[in-house]
Amino acid sequence: MAKGKAHQMEAFGNQVGLMATGGLTMIITAIRAFEGHPHDRQTIQPLLEPQESIVGQAPKELIDDRGGRGKRQIGETKLSMPGKALKRDTPYQKHKKRKKFRRRAAMEPLIGHLKTEHRLQENDRMGAPSPTMNASMAATGWHLKKFTEQRVQEVLFYFFRGASCSVQRTLIIKRIER
Repeated sequence: MAKGKAHQMEAFGNQVGLMATGGLTMIITAIRAFEGHPHDRQTIQPLLEPQESIVGQAPKELIDDRGGRGKRQIGETKLSMPGKALKRDTPYQKHKKRKKFRRRAAMEPLIGHLKTEHRLQENDRMGAPSPTMNASMAATGWHLKKFTEQRVQEVLFYFFRGASCSVQRTLIIKRIER
């Protein structure tokens, strides 16, 4: 399988598929390792199953890249892919579509972080379940990092908010006393 790089003709290893929320925190809701390199269309259904079991319902809409073309709907989930705007679309509809698919582009940095900072690119475990374990551990590391960042921000917010209020109060008190 050619990779598109002159110095690397073959792609080895496994493919990892993931689903994440579209919010600012990008919570990974499903992650799975696939043996070989299946087509993107074949990786969507296996990722929807754990999402349904964990969350309790399937997502209403799934935003995918152009690799998943072919299917428009899986069960109750509508698949949306970027494409050319229709002539009948109003400027408002074009803006909404553009904004929705830009959010999909935010997945690329997430994948890069998982590969570099959470060791998704290197699998040093042996055995058949090792790619799945490695992907799950990378997702767990991502969630712990995000959870820790949120807690630190909350603590710093309350600490500095209280400190700035007390400094302002003392300044006001000193001005009144003079």
